[in-house]
Parts: sequence; C-alpha cells; structure tokens
Amino acid sequence: MLGGDILTQKSSIGEDIRWARGDIIGTGNFSMVYLIQKENNKVKHAAKVANLKQLTNSRKLFEEIEMHKHLKHPNIVKYITNFKTGFHIVSILEYCEGGSLFNRIKDRGRHSESEIKIIFPQVLEGLSYLHNRGILHRDVKPANILLSSLNLKESTIVKLCDFGFSVYVGLERCIEETGSPNYLAPELIRGIDKYVKCENTNRSKIISPIKHESHDDVDFETYRKRCFKIDTWSLAVSIFYALTKIAPFENETKPKTFHRILKCEYRWPNDVSVSEKLKLLISNMLTLDPDFRPSVEELKDNPYFK
Repeated sequence: MLGGDILTQKSSIGEDIRWARGDIIGTGNFSMVYLIQKENNKVKHAAKVANLKQLTNSRKLFEEIEMHKHLKHPNIVKYITNFKTGFHIVSILEYCEGGSLFNRIKDRGRHSESEIKIIFPQVLEGLSYLHNRGILHRDVKPANILLSSLNLKESTIVKLCDFGFSVYVGLERCIEETGSPNYLAPELIRGIDKYVKCENTNRSKIISPIKHESHDDVDFETYRKRCFKIDTWSLAVSIFYALTKIAPFENETKPKTFHRILKCEYRWPNDVSVSEKLKLLISNMLTLDPDFRPSVEELKDNPYFK
C-alpha cells in the first residue's frame, strides 16, 4: 500500500502537485481506486493505483494507459493524467458520483425496464465509439459501467471504464479466455483465434469459433465484425443481470459456468416481469454464432432503445 494520505506528482516544469487521497471506491486484481482531490481544490477525481511489484505484465498496463488517454467521448470515463510514485503507477480519472452499476444493483436490487432504457443506450454509444476506433472492450459488465449521479434520472450520464482487457482488432489477439467468466462470449471460451493477417493483403485465414471449420478466404472486415460481437454478448448478460440480479450462466464452478455458456442455457426467474420484446432482444444478443448476433450499430437502431 502507499504510505500517507498525500500523493505527490511532479509537473512538467518540476513543481510538486499534491493530491489528497480519500476513501477506497473500487478494487481490481492489482489495483485500488481511491477518491482523490488536489490540495486546495474541491474537484473530485478517481485515482487508480497499480502496484508494479504485483503485476505479471506491466507492459499491458502501459498499453491500457496509452489507449485510454486517447479516448474522448461523453460515455467513456475521461483519462486525465498519470504519474509514478515509488512502485506505483497512479492514473487520475474522471470521478462518477453514482458509482458502478454493479454496486447500484447490489444496493438497490433489480432494475426496471425504464431504468434499462436510460442506462444501456448510453453504453451502446460508448461501445459504438470504441468499435469505430477499432477497439474491442472485452470486459463489458455492470462493474465497468459508471453513473454520473446517485439518483438515476434522464439526465444521468453513463460511462464505460476499465480497458485492461481491451484490444485493437487486427493488431492483437482477440479470441482468448480473458475477462470476467460470467460475461464471456462462447468464442472466448473456445479460444479459437487462428486469424493471421497475410502480408500485403487484407485476406486472412480464420477457424470458425462456432463450427470449427476452416475458412480460407474470410475477409478482414468479416473478422472485425465477428470480434466486435463479443461485446454484444457481454452487454446482453449485463442487461439480464440488471433486470434480475442474477448472472444467467453462473454456476458453482467455472467449468460448469462455461458449459452453460457454450450451450446458451439460461432461464428467466418466474418472479421477474420483463416484456417479451426485451426477452427476444436479449435472446438474439445471446446467439451462439456471432454471425447472427446483432452488432452494436444494429442495437442502436433497434426501436427498443430509441
């Protein structure tokens, strides 16, 4: 842990910028998130503090920082700056007073469809921005969806955060078992990603993650579309969880959870009232074959989210 309640950042001209550290507002595998303010300044920020000694791959942390600091969108948590102190990297981020959707569900229970229609169209806007920049989030879940206000209302701004598992499609391996187990798309569990970009061409060879068949002439754009639909699956699981407070595929062990995902075995609780329109939409989003899953752009145009 960092010592003391003051974190000191060196400015570009060598001056000390002192940050007063407050309460813990979040945790990760190798990081803690604190409420933080500059001394003599009432503006609140979030500080994500990563311990370099605990990281197995520090390069991935710096890649995440480099990616995040270039993202500028109302539905993406703003990256402000970063600095090193001792063996820690401190990332200063925009603070969202409402906290995570996960904590809101934990504290307040199931969400209504009217609340779903406030939250998830904005998540779609954030994902659309990422996908248009060639970025696959790969860890869409309620814990990574933040709210600008404590009370959910029409004016609440919803923001995506945490790009630790995000990748640039075509430049990095996309299909691998990474992310949060309950929210993994089936193709991530199978881990079949035989895409190899051919020299001087945009053609590729892909092994289908669904049918295990070889497709020698699948163009790069088809591959991109399939990869981005990983986020569609995780988004559907997130909506299901917000409505029911139940992860649809969760089981007592990870292998059993994965078995249910690969079979797409889930049930709606009997005591939850959800419209048939939304049930059908989530069913379509949870299609095993990504070729038949709606894209983020198609979901944005769906009348349900209008």
